Amino acid sequence: MAQPTPHTGADGLDGTEDRFGHRRLDDLVRGVLLNLWLVTHYEMARLSLPYILVAAVLQPARRASRVPPMVATREA
Repeated sequence: MAQPTPHTGADGLDGTEDRFGHRRLDDLVRGVLLNLWLVTHYEMARLSLPYILVAAVLQPARRASRVPPMVATREA
């Protein structure tokens, strides 16, 4: 079994987000706020809701796909 790197815990988290994805939620809020600022200051097009929802779904799916099956199925 591969040992976790010093920056990655046994659960696959790298310390930048917790199990509940608060970091991901913060990033989505920052993205929406940045888009609103760009719309008001530079008259750019607004970010549509489907893009936000796809980003909210794909990011955790990509993260989960990087977890080896042996780690994902072992008991805690």
